[in-house]
Amino acid sequence: MSWCKFAICVFSCALFLLLCYLPVSDPGTWQLVNQAQTYSCEARSELLPYSQGMRFASIGQPGKQFLLTLFQAGGPEYLGIGFAVSQMLVFCFWVLVFYRIFPSEWSLLAGCGAAMASFFELQGIHTQIFGQFFGAALVLVLLSARGDTQQWNWNSATRFQWAAVFVVMVLWTNFDATFILGLGGLFVFAFSRILEVSSWKLIFKDKEFRCRIWLFEFALLATLFTSQGIGLWKTLLWWPDNPILQSLKSPYPALLAGWTTGILAIAWAVWFVVSRKVKQLEFPTLILAMVASLLVILSHKLIFWFAVAISLSILELATRVPMQRSPSRETHTRPGAFKFTFTLLSALAIWMAFCFSPIGAIAMGGADRTQQEIIGQAMPYQAKEYLRSDPAILMHCPVYWSDWLQSETGQPTMLTNSLHLTPRFVGIDFHRIFEGDADWRKVADKYSITCLLIDKDKQSRLNRSLRRRPAEWKKAHEDSLCVIYRREL
Repeated sequence: MSWCKFAICVFSCALFLLLCYLPVSDPGTWQLVNQAQTYSCEARSELLPYSQGMRFASIGQPGKQFLLTLFQAGGPEYLGIGFAVSQMLVFCFWVLVFYRIFPSEWSLLAGCGAAMASFFELQGIHTQIFGQFFGAALVLVLLSARGDTQQWNWNSATRFQWAAVFVVMVLWTNFDATFILGLGGLFVFAFSRILEVSSWKLIFKDKEFRCRIWLFEFALLATLFTSQGIGLWKTLLWWPDNPILQSLKSPYPALLAGWTTGILAIAWAVWFVVSRKVKQLEFPTLILAMVASLLVILSHKLIFWFAVAISLSILELATRVPMQRSPSRETHTRPGAFKFTFTLLSALAIWMAFCFSPIGAIAMGGADRTQQEIIGQAMPYQAKEYLRSDPAILMHCPVYWSDWLQSETGQPTMLTNSLHLTPRFVGIDFHRIFEGDADWRKVADKYSITCLLIDKDKQSRLNRSLRRRPAEWKKAHEDSLCVIYRREL
C-alpha cells in the first residue's frame, strides 16, 4: 500500500469516528422518524390535530420506515451508528464509481473531496442517503455498458443492464424523493447526445440517441411501481405543499457568500485547469455538473450531488489527458517492506476506529452513552420526562423540538417541522404565540392549547408575559433550558 492510500485510509477512519459522534439532534432526522410513526391518518390527526383535511402524500415511506425501525431497535444510539455506517458506505460506493472511470489514486482523492464538500450538510441520517446509494448504482450500471472504451455507449447494453436500471429506479422511487434527480440525470444523458452528434439531420437516425431516449422512458415507467402509482406524478402539480420539493429544498435560503460559493469556485477552477489539457469535452458529465451547480444555488442541501457530478466530469477529462511517466519514477519506488508497513498501519487505523466507535463499545461491552452524549445538549430532556409522566391535551412548543418530543413521548403538538401538513393560517397563529404577541392569549384560547413549552433563550418575550400576568397559566416545570406552563380548560 502506498503512502497516499494510507493517508486516505486514515482520513476515512477519522471521518467515520466523527460521524459516529455527531449529535443526533438534526430536526430533519426526527421529522422523518415522526412521519413514519404518523403515517396513518388516525395517528396523524391524534398527534397533529390541525392536519385533518390536509392532502398528504408520503414520498419515500420505506426509507422513513427503516429509520423508525432503527429508532425502535436501539433508540438514538442506533440512529447515530446507522448514519455513520450508511454514509461511509455511500462514500465508498461513489469511490468505486470514480475508480471505474479513472483507475488511479486520484479517484480516491476525488471521493475524499466529495466527502469534504458535503461535510457541512452531514447533520444526521436522512432518506437522502438511500438516494445517494441508488444514484451511485445507476451510474455504475451506465458505466458497465462502456466496456473497455472511454465512450458512453448504451447502444451495446445487455438485457441484464436494462433490467438493472429498472430495478434501481424502482427502489430509488420507493425510498427517497431524490429519484427525480436520477430521472433528470438520465434526461441529461440523452440530451447530451445531441451535442455529440451536432447535426439535427443525423440525430434521429442515431441509434445511441434512440437507446438513451428509451432508457429515460424506461426509468420513467419504473417510477410507477410504488404504492401511489400514477398518483406520485399528480403530486408534482401540488403547490405550495409539493412533497417532492419539500424533500429537496433547504430549510433556509442558500447563502451565495458562504462556504457553498467557495466549494463551487474551487471545483470549477479545478475543472478549467484540467479541461485546458483536453481537446474534446465529455458532454454528459459536463452538463450534469452545470445543472447540479444551479440546483445547489437554489438549495445547498443538494451539495453532495454537485460534488459527485463535478468529480465525474473532472475524472472523465483526466482520462483524456496525455500521461507522461517520468523515467526516474521507476527507480525511486519505495521498497516492498516499506509499503507493507503502510498496510499494517492502515489495518491498525481501521482497528482503532472500530474500538473507539460506539459499535466497538457495544461489541466489547463498554459503557453506554447517555442521552446528552448521543443527542447533544440542545434538547429538553427534563421536560421530556415530565411530559411522559403527565401529558397534556395539546401543547405549543418550538418546532425544532416538537418532532423529537412526539417521537419520545407521543405528546400532541400544535405544529411540527412538517409544515405542509397544516394550513398556513395555523402556522401564522403558531408564530404569534411563539413570539408572544399582544393577542397571543386569544390565539391560545382559539386552539384550546393547555400547555406551553417555552425556550428560555428564544422566547423571552412570551416568558416575560407569563411571569408578569400569569392569569390561569401555572408554572408546572422549569429547568435551565425551558419552562412549562399549564392550565385547565
